[in-house]
Amino acid sequence: MNTVEFVEFAAIESRGCMDQWFRYLRKVIFEDYSKITDADLELLLQSNKLNNFQKFSLKRALTKGRQSTTMLFHKTSLVKKKISID
Repeated sequence: MNTVEFVEFAAIESRGCMDQWFRYLRKVIFEDYSKITDADLELLLQSNKLNNFQKFSLKRALTKGRQSTTMLFHKTSLVKKKISID
C-alpha cells in the first residue's frame, strides 16, 4: 500500500469522524517531514475518495507555518489550554 492508497483508505474509514481522520494524518505527516509528496497531494486532491473537509484539512496540514499544522501535532495540549481558560 503506497501513501496515496493509505490516505484514501483513511479517508473512507474515518468519514464522519474528524478525530480519527487527524489520527490517520499523523501517521503520514510529521513535524519534520511528510511521507506525502507534491505529486501525491495532487492525486489526493483530485480523488473522489476524500470529501471536501478531508481535502481542505490535508492541504492545510501540509502547508508549513500554518496553525493547522501545529494543531495536528499539539491538539491535546491546545484542548487542555482551552479548558483551563474557560
